[in-house]
Amino acid sequence: MDHVPAADIAFDRHGHDLVVDIVGELDAATAPECSRRIAERIRPDDEAVWLNLRCVSVCTPDGVSMITDVHHKAVDRGGHAVVYRPSIAVLRALRMHPLDDGLLIRTA
Repeated sequence: MDHVPAADIAFDRHGHDLVVDIVGELDAATAPECSRRIAERIRPDDEAVWLNLRCVSVCTPDGVSMITDVHHKAVDRGGHAVVYRPSIAVLRALRMHPLDDGLLIRTA
């Protein structure tokens, strides 16, 4: 049986914050679609995009690029991104790649 990478994404709003929950894998197969879907939801008045990544089991360089891309899109619209409760896989990937200034990581 072939392994098919997958990621589920859900959105919520809290005031001027967009909350994004991602479950599954952030890799070449899933990261571009996640990035596109998040970009479609960011509003000009959003102060922050919260990326809840506690249930991400795999995070490749493509996943890190997605996180950086979301941060850039949030900044372009006057806000910022927060990586919230990253899984061990996400933390490992983030440690291996340089991050942009202003990208916040909250472990709790």
